[in-house]
Amino acid sequence: AERSEQTFKGFEAIAVSRTDNPRAAAAGDASAWMDPVVISRQNAALFSDHEQVWADNAASSPFFGNAYSCYAAFRGQEKSPNALPAPIVVARSTDGGDTWTQRQVSQATNNLTGSGRQDCWLRTDSNGVLYVFWQGGFRFQNAIFMVRSVDGGATFERPRVVSLYTPAGLVDPV
Repeated sequence: AERSEQTFKGFEAIAVSRTDNPRAAAAGDASAWMDPVVISRQNAALFSDHEQVWADNAASSPFFGNAYSCYAAFRGQEKSPNALPAPIVVARSTDGGDTWTQRQVSQATNNLTGSGRQDCWLRTDSNGVLYVFWQGGFRFQNAIFMVRSVDGGATFERPRVVSLYTPAGLVDPV
């Protein structure tokens, strides 16, 4: 498909479609869907990828119905194997997906000691705590990082490593 720069800047963005009529949408009725909303901040040097979307679905949560998305916000074009900054960004909507606010939750650096970030996941618990996980480098090793938000994604704790790992199929050199 052809795309216009008027839709969004750059060559890749994160957009969310939604429906108030899931039965019609599941039956293939295209008119059941609302127009997509671009939730990532875009420019010619930014592309957003490795995304996930989640809605707080616990009736006991004070943030029930909030929608969240996380993604890696790749900045610039790669000039070397270790120079593509990509922070993890969390977007949240408190109004059914009409509007979204973004918050960067990780560093943007990507170098020989820190490595990049990508592949995020997010979930909420029954108290509305939002958990965001991603893969990244930590002291020359692969790690899973986590941040939490106890206020519906308005603010976040500092990132912390929750696990080190070896990608499947690779042999740990130690």
